[in-house]
Amino acid sequence: MIPLKFKDDVCPEFYKEFASDFEHKIEKYKRNGYIGKGEKKEKLSSQTKDFLGYLLAKSDKDSKKSNLWELLDCHANELKIYADNLCELYTSLKKKDSKVFKQIKKIFVDNTYTSSFRKDYFIKSLDIKVCPYCNRSFIECIDKKDKTTPIKGQIDHLYSKEKYPFLALSRFNLIPCCSDCNGVGGKFMADADKYKLINPYLLEDSDGIQFKMEIFRSHFANFEQCANSIRITVEEANGSGLKQNIEVFHLQEIYQSHCDVAAEIYLKGKLKMPSIYRQKIINIMKPIMPITEYNFNQLILGIEDNPQQFKNKSLSKFKADLAKDEMLI
Repeated sequence: MIPLKFKDDVCPEFYKEFASDFEHKIEKYKRNGYIGKGEKKEKLSSQTKDFLGYLLAKSDKDSKKSNLWELLDCHANELKIYADNLCELYTSLKKKDSKVFKQIKKIFVDNTYTSSFRKDYFIKSLDIKVCPYCNRSFIECIDKKDKTTPIKGQIDHLYSKEKYPFLALSRFNLIPCCSDCNGVGGKFMADADKYKLINPYLLEDSDGIQFKMEIFRSHFANFEQCANSIRITVEEANGSGLKQNIEVFHLQEIYQSHCDVAAEIYLKGKLKMPSIYRQKIINIMKPIMPITEYNFNQLILGIEDNPQQFKNKSLSKFKADLAKDEMLI
């Protein structure tokens, strides 16, 4: 898995504006006592109004902020505790068939997250191009000339919005990811609590998972035979606690399908490129662009060995781990 961090480790300006607008929306709901319009207009229950009143009240931690802001900005390591405390305070939030639960879901999910939350802005604010769960599929937002964003990744709610609708907009609960990891073949509705999934915002580096390959023969008739002789292993490393993430996102099976990439790295490792060859390539490139050893790994070997760039290069962590094992970099 790849760590997630907001640019400059600060809350994005667009999100602050969104939070302010959402607070005004909550105030309007509480003041009017209704949600929806026309035939879908629905009176808020007294418990729902109490909960909205709580959200609008000043936080005990910081009198300059509301409880709503504390909820939206709650850090990844406190998110579940905060959610549990809210459910203890308002027990109806635990009951999916309760009026409070249904109305809060309409406010947070149906009327806001689904309809008006700028998911493209959110993904861009994390400056990431590849899914942090699998480091395989691109999730970069692509804008058209008319400023629309038809191509973008999905957003997973680590703690499901179906179980915790009031966490549907909390920024550290929103994980940009690919459709495979967010779909039926990936996490989908997997309970983060049950599987003890690690939130990518809590990762300091990408060293919590280690990729290795085993080769079952030393001579090959062709490239395909080489690829078919490789077994990939994906393991938890450095006591990261990511074993369940590996299983839920099927990383073992996914990366076994990339044994052809592993074969390329294995065979390049057997070339044992001498330093004189590397220097010759660097000299050839000088008139075009001065390149370093790092650039050589990128251009000639196709290996990204800077962990800070894993978030932008597909399969980069996988390639780097195997290349190091083969002493290619």
